[in-house]
Amino acid sequence: MISNSQSEQRRKKFAGVLPALCWFRSYARTRLPFGSLILPLALSFPLSCILYHRLSGQPINLSLVSVAEWLSFILLFVQLRLIDDLDDVQDDHRNQHQQNELTQHLSMLLIITASTLIVLNMASFRTLSAVIFSTLISYAGPFLIKRFLPPHPASLILGWLVFEGAPASFFVYIYFAWLSHSPAEALSITQIAPVAGIFWLAYEIWKFSRKVHVNAMQPYFLPKKGVRVVLSLLLVLAAALMAALADMADFSAFGRYSAGLLPLVFLVWMNSTWPDLSGLEGRETITAPAWNGMSFLVIFEIMLGIEFIFEWVRL
Repeated sequence: MISNSQSEQRRKKFAGVLPALCWFRSYARTRLPFGSLILPLALSFPLSCILYHRLSGQPINLSLVSVAEWLSFILLFVQLRLIDDLDDVQDDHRNQHQQNELTQHLSMLLIITASTLIVLNMASFRTLSAVIFSTLISYAGPFLIKRFLPPHPASLILGWLVFEGAPASFFVYIYFAWLSHSPAEALSITQIAPVAGIFWLAYEIWKFSRKVHVNAMQPYFLPKKGVRVVLSLLLVLAAALMAALADMADFSAFGRYSAGLLPLVFLVWMNSTWPDLSGLEGRETITAPAWNGMSFLVIFEIMLGIEFIFEWVRL
């Protein structure tokens, strides 16, 4: 028998679920733009699965793309955004009532998200372990590294490993999701790294490029010149990984040329059209460059889609 006090505790525990979900509808419209952010990231899941299947020597097979794990991959990014917003509550809102209300909503949503991730991955120890690891490292950045380590170059390096390691672990999760449903043997690290790495680099290019047209603090306190150098290095590394991937996955001539040219085109495009913000301090309406945001990932995914269509036609 459940006592009245236990029933009351349960009612209080779940009382905030429905309001939090209703609040999430308006939150998602402004903080989680579907078309420009979530959709390109979501498409990286089936495309990665196809690449892993191809590297294993198997023909294209979309039946290996699990809906539950695909949703989990998307939820990992949603969870990361919620964690980031929870960390920024005190900085973004001075009113104590607003802080408390927002903290309550975000905390409830994070509980719902984590619970959903666990339920969706209960069938596979591999994916469940990957989800738990990704969740822990997502929380570690803002709530451990950022708050408790002293300001020191070593702390900055560790912070980079944790903050950028979280999205990297999401793309590695795709491999474990694919492996859980694939009859093929496990792939080597040298085969996994180019697939997960190129999608992670596309995410990093988005992260470092999305505010180059405004006077905003860049990641890790980098000045504009520093961001430009980082973006250039990311694109050079992307070119190397794409060349390796095209060779290992036996791309067609179209795929090989596209993989080789895409990062180099963006490298020249970015450096030749880098926004000049001198004399524009305080303005937030400067037109963003076309290469800003998810452009690199979207074009790369279109290229992969055409490459896979070529293979399907050949078969």
